[in-house]
Amino acid sequence: MAQRKSIRIEENLYSDILAIAEKQNMSVNQTIEQALKYYRDMRYMENSATFINEEIFKVIKANSNLLLQQINHKSNQLLSELAIQSVIQNLIIAEDPPFVLYGFIIHQ
Repeated sequence: MAQRKSIRIEENLYSDILAIAEKQNMSVNQTIEQALKYYRDMRYMENSATFINEEIFKVIKANSNLLLQQINHKSNQLLSELAIQSVIQNLIIAEDPPFVLYGFIIHQ
């Protein structure tokens, strides 16, 4: 229910409000009420509202954490394979008998 309140408005601002009200075929009270609602909503959007729902944000964060774990797993697997290959190469190079490396016979 609307309550009667008195406010002070500068004359030039009141004339602008009156012009807007006449252009929109609304009363001055309706125009001021609509302007205050717009301002209230604008302040809410600036200070309190988020464009992404909290539940959607949690799902996105969980998905990114899962992807990060998968990438880490793949990286660890690749590093492990490279380490094994490096050990095998070192064992081949460290062999006592001569062996072929890049087509050349190596004697120690």
